[in-house]
Amino acid sequence: MTTILPNLSLLSNLSHKTAIITGGAGDIGSEIVRLFYKHGANVVIADLPSARKPADALATSLGSRTIFVPTDITNWQSMLNLFAQTKDRFGSVEVVVANAGIMETKRFFDFDLDENGELKELDESQNVIDVNLKGTMNSLSFLDHIVLDVSDALF
Repeated sequence: MTTILPNLSLLSNLSHKTAIITGGAGDIGSEIVRLFYKHGANVVIADLPSARKPADALATSLGSRTIFVPTDITNWQSMLNLFAQTKDRFGSVEVVVANAGIMETKRFFDFDLDENGELKELDESQNVIDVNLKGTMNSLSFLDHIVLDVSDALF
C-alpha cells in the first residue's frame, strides 16, 4: 500500500487567514481545526448544533482565533448564517475544508417495509446524499462570491 503524505509546507501561508472546517467537532475535523490553528489561521468550527459541547470545548482549548458556529450544511439558510457570522467575526474567508460527511448504518439493499409490506423510501440513503453531496456543494459554493486577493490565496 502506498502512503500519501500531505504537503505541510502549504500550511505556512495560513497566518491571518480564516478557515471554515465543516464537521469540525468530530475526530478528523477537530484535528484539522487544531492543525490550521497551529499554523496561524482563524478557525471556524462548523458542525451540527448537537455537537456544541465538543465544539465549544475545542474552541475554548485553542483560544480567541477559534469560534463554533452551529451549522447544518444541508440547509441553505444555515450556510448563509455560517458565512455571515464568519465574516462578521474575522472579516473574510479564505479557506473552506468540506470535511463533514456521514455514511449509512446499514447495507444499501437492506430495504425497509411499511405496515402494508410495501417498500419504504430509502430515507437514510437520501440523508447520505444530502450531507455528502449537497452539503459539500453548499459549503464550497460561497467561495465563488468571496473576493480574494490572488497573491494572498493559500494555494
